[in-house]
Amino acid sequence: MAEYKMLSEIKEQPEVIRRLIENRQSLPMQEAVAAIKDAFSKQADICLVGNGSSYNSCIYGEFILSIQAKMLVNLYDTSEFDSFIPNLTEESVVILVSQSGETGDAIKLIPKIKFQKSKIILISNNPDSTLAKEADIVLDLKAGVNEAIPSTKGYIAEITTFALVSDAVSGSDSFLQRSGVIINDIDMTLKRDYHQLLELADRIHTSTDMFVLGHSVGLSNAYEAALKFK
Repeated sequence: MAEYKMLSEIKEQPEVIRRLIENRQSLPMQEAVAAIKDAFSKQADICLVGNGSSYNSCIYGEFILSIQAKMLVNLYDTSEFDSFIPNLTEESVVILVSQSGETGDAIKLIPKIKFQKSKIILISNNPDSTLAKEADIVLDLKAGVNEAIPSTKGYIAEITTFALVSDAVSGSDSFLQRSGVIINDIDMTLKRDYHQLLELADRIHTSTDMFVLGHSVGLSNAYEAALKFK
């Protein structure tokens, strides 16, 4: 039996993390880190903007930048950011997260953000997308082709990117030091615990109500799990 695309892409997650780690000192990453540091030094707004899975990854980004890098950042859903754009300045940084780079609501925001002369950093899996062509800096998620509709490796790539950015901004290697354990845990969960996961799925697949709980660093994953179950 052919493997489901979603499961196939979940199995690609360790390799996606490895690719991003190998690329952590790229020129776009250096430029993004410098822009974020500059905005912070000038007490300017740093805005994380996304929707769906990308919004959930921004929840993680907000947490890790606040706790590790000691930066107060602002979190917005793409569809709601329009009203806040007039508050931006030339020193502001807007980090747009869109796996496809073609998110309609985000594309509509671009002219208004540019009118404020704010810097745009795009985190995307499509460096040739419409948003990429408009952004000042593009951080490539390097997740490869996404064929499954539910995002899995794309979400992992987004939170990995935020972790690497936070490491660089704070001058730490906290994520880098733990990355081997994280990659191994993903591999082991898929190999060692796969049959248990199947049994769990069989028990809950007919459920009509479910609560997914999480807090602090786990909050974004709770939101993402709830989105996937939904």
